[in-house]
Amino acid sequence: MKKLISVVSLLCLNLILVNLGQAQNTVMNVERGIELKGDSKTEEVKISVNEKAIALDIAIASTIKSGQLHIELYSPDGKRKGDFSVGSQIEQGEKALSKSEKVSGKISKHIPEPELGDWVIKIIPEQAHGQLFIKSDLNFRNK
Repeated sequence: MKKLISVVSLLCLNLILVNLGQAQNTVMNVERGIELKGDSKTEEVKISVNEKAIALDIAIASTIKSGQLHIELYSPDGKRKGDFSVGSQIEQGEKALSKSEKVSGKISKHIPEPELGDWVIKIIPEQAHGQLFIKSDLNFRNK
């Protein structure tokens, strides 16, 4: 019985020491909500990566009631890394009083070891009414 208790104690101590020795990560999270009110002006949202990171995760979701919305994601060197479009197909206004539509779209990107600099999300609405949500997680290894 004493040997069993000793073996179990040593196993528990070993597990604790192994877990303490593993590097812990830090995640910086930013969430942004944007309301689209019918204009067609292109806007940019920047995500700054100022130090070496393990990964950058970006999720962009939108719900559009009318109009069109196009989203583009660019790396700091200007290369397009993804895009999507979403828009209403049902006519809105006085002619369509009996109908309404909500269209949702989402893009998610996992970027291992992202380049340093500003990652750019280009928001290109065309008379869009609705909401846009941008979530970014920057993962760092603790030193």
